[in-house]
This record gives sequence, structure tokens and C-alpha cells, in this order.
Amino acid sequence: MGFVLCALALIAQSDADDLRRLRADVQAWFAAHHAATAPEAAPEVDRLRAQVSRDWPRGQRGQQWLRNLSQQQALFAGCFQYSSPPSSVSALPGVSVRVPASYDALRPIPAIVQVWPRTGTAAAARRYGVTVSSDEAIVIEVTPYELQSMARPRPPTAAQTLGAAAVRDAMTVATGALGGRLWAYAEGEVDDDLVQRGLFALLGVVQRHYNIDRERVIMDAAGAACRPVLRAAMSAPDRFAGVILRAPRATQDIPVDNLAGIPVLLLRRPGNGSEVTSLQKAFAITDGQCDVYDVGAVDTEQLTTWCGERRRELLRKHVRLIMRPDGIVDGYWVSVVSADLGTSSLDGLAYIDVVADRAVGRITVQTHRIERFSLLLNDALIDLDRKFELRVNGVQISMRRSRSLSFLCDTVLQRFDPGFLFTTAISIEVPRRG
Repeated sequence: MGFVLCALALIAQSDADDLRRLRADVQAWFAAHHAATAPEAAPEVDRLRAQVSRDWPRGQRGQQWLRNLSQQQALFAGCFQYSSPPSSVSALPGVSVRVPASYDALRPIPAIVQVWPRTGTAAAARRYGVTVSSDEAIVIEVTPYELQSMARPRPPTAAQTLGAAAVRDAMTVATGALGGRLWAYAEGEVDDDLVQRGLFALLGVVQRHYNIDRERVIMDAAGAACRPVLRAAMSAPDRFAGVILRAPRATQDIPVDNLAGIPVLLLRRPGNGSEVTSLQKAFAITDGQCDVYDVGAVDTEQLTTWCGERRRELLRKHVRLIMRPDGIVDGYWVSVVSADLGTSSLDGLAYIDVVADRAVGRITVQTHRIERFSLLLNDALIDLDRKFELRVNGVQISMRRSRSLSFLCDTVLQRFDPGFLFTTAISIEVPRRG
């Protein structure tokens, strides 16, 4: 018995030593990759990449590490390095980033992205409710106009030349709601697609400056800003742990199916009840998690608690995604979905529905108007030591997939997400019916 305990202790110590060495290897490789701006840096990046392969355990022990999700989570925690204090985000004009005094670059921290219809947090809070405390989370504040500008830089307007913030604030103070409408006119119409692209660009930049906990990113939008934010969440639902919609406007035509399983908080104002009720019914139909409160009935502590309890569920066993007619959609472990978006809308929205049943070794896929797709896999979803069945629209094949260290590392690096852990993938051309 004593010998067995001693052997187990030695194995555990060996694992810990290898884990520390590999984490240092991965950190060096990832840092060199992101710092490389010239072709002559490529050989050093390749050398550091090869070092990870050399230090990875050999044989069955190495396979066990690729099989064990907990081991991978421990390895990639801290794989991206951040400066302390953080480097400047001044390249994002019009964006406010509030960072807690307790922020530590070595510890991931939750983030809340607040998209207000226009600048002026105090005025927005009076109209749309309290904001979340920034004591334990990074709070990013922005408007749709700034997000749109990030996606499509343009020459400054006359108002911007005179001082955008001062003019906008003066118009709002002088004329109230009319000022907001006049400012919107000066800025031009908001393009939902550009706002969405700007939102993901913003998240990408902030996540490279601050150690953001990818499991705890909350989207928080108000008024007219709810529409582009809801569309963005629909296109990539696995990026978010929760969504807050304050007095939403013009969202009735947006299908919310892709947010099933993601907690949503609806805050209603007098005169906004019908739209909130419509959204609430839509979430109920899709088995969504939806809470509804009056704007004036929620305080900062309650809102902060609601956000703090949310976590993303990346490895859900059932994924159903509705394709947007005007954009790309993917999420969780279903990616690179190519849909027939040119067919008449009378045929219904394109969708893909995927269920992984690890116990029986089967992945079942049902699609409508989908031409091809990819599935990212790991041993939490399907046992990769065995053959498994893939059933697509009733057509069944038996297949195996090998785990790949390179695929695992490349996926984390490209996604810039230490929790995005997959060891293999399959790409499928959907069999044509008839």
C-alpha cells in the first residue's frame, strides 16, 4: 500500500512539473506569435511552437493529457500574458473602460459591455436603470456610433470637428429627447451589421489588453442599441454568459432561438411593456432563460449579483443554430456553417440542430437548407478512443478521429480563448435529399 501511494505521489509530482514547463512553453510561443510583425520573426515562433511538442508527454501519458479536459484547462489557464499595468486602449476613441482597483493581470476578471444609445452614463442610468458595479468586473461603455466607426472608419463630420462629445451633450441638455434624435441624424443611420462588426472588434482589442474571463462576459444594451446587440449575440452566442436588454426597441423581427440556454434579463419601462412581452414569449417558445423586471425595481447590487452568477456553457450537448439571412452564424462546437441563404424565405429559416450522446457514441445532426458545416470535438463531447456514429439527416456513417496537440493549441491561439479546448474536428458536406 505504501509503495502504491509513493508511486502515485511521484506521478502527481511529475505531472505538476511537466504542466509548469509546458505552460511556460505555451506562454512563450503565444507571446512571440502575437508580437511577431516581421517575416524574420517566423523562425523563432516556429522554434517555440516545436518546443511545446517536444515537451509534451509521450505515449499513453500524452494521449491521456489530450483526453483530459481538466488537465488542458489547467495547462492553458494563464497561457496569454498581459502587461501590468495594462497597455493603453486609447486607439478606441469614444470607448470608456472602467477597471477595478483590485485588477490583477495574472487573474481573469469578468467583463460587462454596456452599449448605450448615446453617451452620458448618468442620463442613461436615469432612463434605463442602474449600472453594474465595477468593483469586481471591467465595465466597457460605448455607443452604436463608436462601434460603427470601428468597423468603417470615416472622415469626421462637422459635429465631430467641433467636438463630438461637447456638441452631443449640449444638444441633449438643451432639448432632451429631441437632442438625441437630432444627434442621431447628424451621425447618420446606424447600420446593424457595422455595429456588430465593431462590437466584436472592440471585444478583440480589450481582450488583448486585459485578462478578461471568457466564461463571464455579459452584454448589456439599452433602447435602440438592443437591436444590433441582440443580432450580434445571435450570430455568436457562445461568446456570452448572459445578455441584458433595457427597454428594448425594434427587436420584434429578430429570432432569438440561438440564445436558448443563455440567461437574458429584460428591463421594462412604462410604455415599453408590449415589446418586452413579445421578447419574453419568444424566449419561452425557445426554452430560453428569461427574467423580467421593471427598470426602477432593480438596484446595483441585484444587477451585479445577476451578472456574477452567469457562466457560459461552451460544451452543451445540444446545439441548435438558426442562420441569419444576412450574416454568418456559428457557436459552441458547431462552426463554419454554410447555408443556402438565397432560397425563398417561404421555405423557412435555415438551421442546424446537433446532439452529442457520448454514452452511446453518436452525434445526430438535423439540418434545413444547410450545405456544409464543421464540428469541433473533444472527449467531453464524444469518446475519441472509440468509433462513433455520425447521423446527418438520417444518413449514418461510422468514423474515428485522432486527437491532435497542434489542433488544440492552434484553436486556442486563433480564438484567443484559453477555454476553447478542442482536439479534433470533422467537416461535413450535407447529403442531398432525393
